[in-house]
Amino acid sequence: MCSVPSDKNTTTFLAFLNATYPKNATTNTTTSVPFWTFNAFFYLVISIIGVIGNGFTLLLIICNRRHRTSPFNVYVLNLLSANFLSSLVLYPMSVYYERNYHHPKWYFGIPPLSVYLYCQNVLAMGMVNTHAIMAANRVWAIVFPVSYRSHHSRKFAMVTCLVMWTYVHIFDGGYMISAVIDLYYRLTLLKLSGCLSKPSHKVLAWAKANDLVVFALPVLFVIVSFPVVVLLRIKRQRQRDRERAQQLISMHALSTPASVFAVVQPAPVRRSSDKFIVLAVLTVSVAVFYVPQVVVYLLGDFAGLFGQNAMFYTCQTLIDPVLLTLAIEPLRLSVLRVLICCGTARIQASIQRLNRDLPLADFP
Repeated sequence: MCSVPSDKNTTTFLAFLNATYPKNATTNTTTSVPFWTFNAFFYLVISIIGVIGNGFTLLLIICNRRHRTSPFNVYVLNLLSANFLSSLVLYPMSVYYERNYHHPKWYFGIPPLSVYLYCQNVLAMGMVNTHAIMAANRVWAIVFPVSYRSHHSRKFAMVTCLVMWTYVHIFDGGYMISAVIDLYYRLTLLKLSGCLSKPSHKVLAWAKANDLVVFALPVLFVIVSFPVVVLLRIKRQRQRDRERAQQLISMHALSTPASVFAVVQPAPVRRSSDKFIVLAVLTVSVAVFYVPQVVVYLLGDFAGLFGQNAMFYTCQTLIDPVLLTLAIEPLRLSVLRVLICCGTARIQASIQRLNRDLPLADFP
């Protein structure tokens, strides 16, 4: 007898493909009744909350012309759209997958399976790379503010997102297609020989390159960019303090008290602090939710340790709209305005209903 090799691609494909195996071949899947597991319930909660949170934030940005014309909000729309589609399509299918993990039947045909695999690979990696683009944008805005204001535009942001999705499809989509073709070939050999062979060396090499380029490097860039920006901000602040001190010393003897007072006044708070807050928020969220998944992928690629998939990264879908709303002031004010208007309308409706229900004798 021959057992199925435990690699991260075979587990997903074999759990869904309605294939017929020879009697002398054993697999990791056994027929059983679907049941609710912690993973299935977890994906269900993520799906419901993700659709509501990302959908509300998307609608708020789309309906506000000021938000639509902001170049940085192009990246925000790109990220929230990927989150919304994942919550609407990927995670409900993940609920079915987790409930039927030991039940090797897929009743919806090949097209829905293709959509699931596409979202699981391309759409998820697009979310990670969008975080990297937003981090690079914040670094550009903080380190080179003059260049950022001169060259960054809405068109530039749209082209950047288009290029990002293109190379994600080339790397991750190409790997997914090659893995599916290789798996069908291996299943054909399984029917003939009773043994499921290991993936080809080309597919394994593509898997390693894909996980490094499309997943690990963007996460690493987001994490490394934050301390670099912090050091540059400290260096720039010290240089600014030295220049102000030199101006104060050189002008103290020749200046009037009013002019000296004008020199020592602190500089006004600039919008770079908002950019720094956004970068800090994105860095912390990526480090907390994506690093465990990177470790799982790299251990599987280079050490052969295919452990349990780290589902913690799916929480990023819920956290993104909340953190971006809190970090971006115009978006935060719009959310507060909507909540205040809804609360005011509800209070007014309650007062009107109270006045309508109570008799006139109750009012002196």
